[in-house]
Amino acid sequence: MMLTHEHWESTRSALLLLEQCLASLHREKDTIPLQWYVIQAEPFVDHVRELRARIDEYIGLLDAETVIATYSAEAEPDVEAEKRVENNVLETDEHWETTRAALQNLESALASIYRKKDTVPLQEYVIQIEPIVDHIHELHAQIDEYIGLNHAEKAIAEFYGDKEPETALAIGESTIATTH
Repeated sequence: MMLTHEHWESTRSALLLLEQCLASLHREKDTIPLQWYVIQAEPFVDHVRELRARIDEYIGLLDAETVIATYSAEAEPDVEAEKRVENNVLETDEHWETTRAALQNLESALASIYRKKDTVPLQEYVIQIEPIVDHIHELHAQIDEYIGLNHAEKAIAEFYGDKEPETALAIGESTIATTH
């Protein structure tokens, strides 16, 4: 569990490294067999999800989503958000870095509001957090697309099918055994 801003920053740095590795794999996905892509991508996917969950907990994203869902149950879903994500495809590492910086600013803002949530009326809290949460989700979707996270998760699911996921070592061993 993250307790300090410094821990959040170091976790974001670790997340950046994992995202860079996954993005690199994504760029090379068509040049390597699916099995090896899955073996290489799976640990990165797992760690990216794990670190994002820790960050989300620290900044209060999960709490914010629950409050928004409870408070605005009658509100209509934002169908335009998907269109905005599709129209804002990241094309270069520079775009990705700019998007990550924007995400960090939004996470910092949400964390600040989250720490003070008990001092403001619920309606005001929801008004403050709702656009931030929506924008965080949009930026995550853009980053996920750019680094190939969604593609990797789909490839992993297709590779394993109904089987229980095996460890990369076991898959590698069975491949080596069948090629000799």
